[in-house]
Amino acid sequence: MIQESVDRVRDGSTLVDESDKTLTQIIGNIRNVADIVGEIAASRFEVRAHAQRREKRLRLLLLMPAELPAHGRQDAVRIVTVAARLKSAEQCGADHWHRHACVYGCGDGPAAFA
Repeated sequence: MIQESVDRVRDGSTLVDESDKTLTQIIGNIRNVADIVGEIAASRFEVRAHAQRREKRLRLLLLMPAELPAHGRQDAVRIVTVAARLKSAEQCGADHWHRHACVYGCGDGPAAFA
């Protein structure tokens, strides 16, 4: 009976050790995912800043109609319209990522993932 108890304790100890290794791997994988989400968030902010600079330049072009041919003005209007649509879609995507990031308690923006 004592030997049976010793065997059960040994088996239980082995299971605990295996569980510890598995949980350590899971935590490492979660950290990797958080790093990837952080990189995506940082990229999203870079893309947004670039799009805002480009939109600002295009709006300046729209203010100078005399210097642009008619088709250039039309192209600028189309580009600004597309930029606005992309900005709207980006915001929807940002909301999506933000909701998922909040599940992990990561907060706002790429700094939260550092």
